[in-house]
Amino acid sequence: MTTTIYVASAVEQMLLVEHYVEKLKRLGFAIGYEWTHDVRESGFKPDVELSHQQRRFIAKMDSRGVEESGLVWVITPGHKHQGCGMWVELGMALALRKRVVVSGPLARRTVFTELAEAVFDSHDQAFDYISSRHEAA
Repeated sequence: MTTTIYVASAVEQMLLVEHYVEKLKRLGFAIGYEWTHDVRESGFKPDVELSHQQRRFIAKMDSRGVEESGLVWVITPGHKHQGCGMWVELGMALALRKRVVVSGPLARRTVFTELAEAVFDSHDQAFDYISSRHEAA
């Protein structure tokens, strides 16, 4: 059975997320929801500049992405003021008992990452772990 992956991160990390999503897809992994497409469509606006309808749509789609995935990969940014929604997605994934992998400079920012399946300082280490331990198509 193919592992469906949701990649959570800060909007500022979008290019990095797209890089890893493409690598995962090349290996045959299914990506549950690619939020980066909607960010591009909305014109890269910060959350506070989005309309109520846009904010609600994004929240629903991100939530569905977490719910429908078998694995949530949280790619943390380099700055603690980025990625507020990513931490909410981490909480959702843990509450739903999803498999969770966390990586990056802020991977140990909260004690809740200790509930993840694996935590890495490097995104490449996390990618290698996911690609070797989870089943692609």
